[in-house]
Amino acid sequence: MAAMLSAALLLCLSPIQCSGGTGDDVWEDNDTCATAAALTVGTTTTLAVRAGDDDYYRLAVPAASEITITCRFTHAAGDIDLVLSDSTCTDILDASQSITDDEEVSTTHYGTAPTEMVLRVSGYGLAFTCNDYELDIAITPSTNPCAGLVDDGFEDNDSCARPTELGTPDAGYWADLHLVKTDDDWYRCTIPAGFSIDAGLGFAHAFGDLDLKLFAACGGNLLALSVTQNNNEALTWSNDTGSATAVYLQAFVFDFSASDCNDYDLSIFITSDAVGSNYCIAAQNSTGSPAPMSASGSSRLSQNDLVLAAGPVAQSQLGLFYYGPEQILFPFGDGFRCVGAGVLGTFRLYPPVAADATGTLLCPVDSTSPPSAAGTLNAGSTWNFQTWYRDPDAGGAGFNLSDGFSIYFLP
Repeated sequence: MAAMLSAALLLCLSPIQCSGGTGDDVWEDNDTCATAAALTVGTTTTLAVRAGDDDYYRLAVPAASEITITCRFTHAAGDIDLVLSDSTCTDILDASQSITDDEEVSTTHYGTAPTEMVLRVSGYGLAFTCNDYELDIAITPSTNPCAGLVDDGFEDNDSCARPTELGTPDAGYWADLHLVKTDDDWYRCTIPAGFSIDAGLGFAHAFGDLDLKLFAACGGNLLALSVTQNNNEALTWSNDTGSATAVYLQAFVFDFSASDCNDYDLSIFITSDAVGSNYCIAAQNSTGSPAPMSASGSSRLSQNDLVLAAGPVAQSQLGLFYYGPEQILFPFGDGFRCVGAGVLGTFRLYPPVAADATGTLLCPVDSTSPPSAAGTLNAGSTWNFQTWYRDPDAGGAGFNLSDGFSIYFLP
């Protein structure tokens, strides 16, 4: 009896395209997202899909509306699956991949402006060759209270392919942002080597469950997440990769949240316990030790409290700190030159300073008064510092150098 019913249903989807024909219907050639055929509300019959020849349909969807698409077919004649995506076929909105007759997909378009969606119809399984089907498309105004709400100013940042670029904020706070299901918010920021990011969402859980994830790249490894069932979410990640890293932050509504939307505030802090990092070679001097560089204070330009240091060197000897854009390494005097001019030049931090009783050279850096405009310490810039110092007791050239010290400056 079941076989007879299946056969009868198949005969109802007439005329049959896959029986004795090419398997093509009048909507061909709609084999890609770019060549999707336009369909409207209602029932479209006399359709067929062949193995390796998917069918794509483009649908105009009004603002704040519900869309439901039913594909009717006989499973015994070949398994058909559905995928509903955005207009670029990048973000999947819904899918239906059962092993029974018929498939159905549906979604809510929450936006305040019309949009387009694309439906993909495909055969499944090695045994699939061709099957006939028809589509029922229904679009109705949405009764969901989250539909039709105005997007925030960061839209359209709905995927990692088009994130909101935040740069490298020392501290950032963005209020009155909005999330709905199927419309995630993505942000990208750059974390310098040795720095950490603390990111948080501020919201009321009772009005919608929001979650937060951090990825190494678009489609990359998960670095951190916060998926509690409480008010607010917060995560932390430290960049120990050795180089500046662009990371992607995803804020989204939990799939099983009772509400489909919620408002939130976003906060990001990028911090570091270390002011900078050493590189290059500090050669031994007349004290029997090299004179590596270090720093105290902060790389935050707004605080303007950076102090460079190098030592030990011979007491009372003079030293001069300088900086430039390029990292190099070649012999110079009794040590190595570690800072190059690049296309901007090198910049000396006058006046020379004398080593104190511990053999330490100290140089406060006034970020508001650079040696020249080309040497301005801007937020988001990286500069390399080094110390030249007199060392007559060592013989040889009579002078030596520290190693290099690289600093990434924050606002």
